[in-house]
Amino acid sequence: MAIILGAEAGADPADQTIPHGPTIAAIAEIASVHMLGTHLKIRFPGVRKVITFSAEPIVRGGKLMHIELGRIKYTPEGAPERLRGEGIFDISQVKCAVCEPNVDISVLKTSRAGAVTRGDIGLVQASDQQLQLVIL
Repeated sequence: MAIILGAEAGADPADQTIPHGPTIAAIAEIASVHMLGTHLKIRFPGVRKVITFSAEPIVRGGKLMHIELGRIKYTPEGAPERLRGEGIFDISQVKCAVCEPNVDISVLKTSRAGAVTRGDIGLVQASDQQLQLVIL
């Protein structure tokens, strides 16, 4: 909203031939509509559900949820692209992925998809003294 108001306000001083009255009216109208929408969202939960995007699960049990993807206007190709951005290249490694209201994706990996530790492959942690001996 700040970007829209700033763009509207910035257009007026840039061109001296534009009258100030319509610019001020446009800024007041945009701000009023925003304030009314915010008031309605706070006061009436039903309006909030219609206006505001809510968190939606997009992956469950390693499978894309196509109905939810359609509800949030995500394409089936777009979801794996966003998951790759989170470092997930195999969708079967995802237990659950949720698209948040700020359009970030929260991912819960399956337990078998975690990072391999030294204990997983039978290696013991070397002490600092042993490391110093190896380095010397």
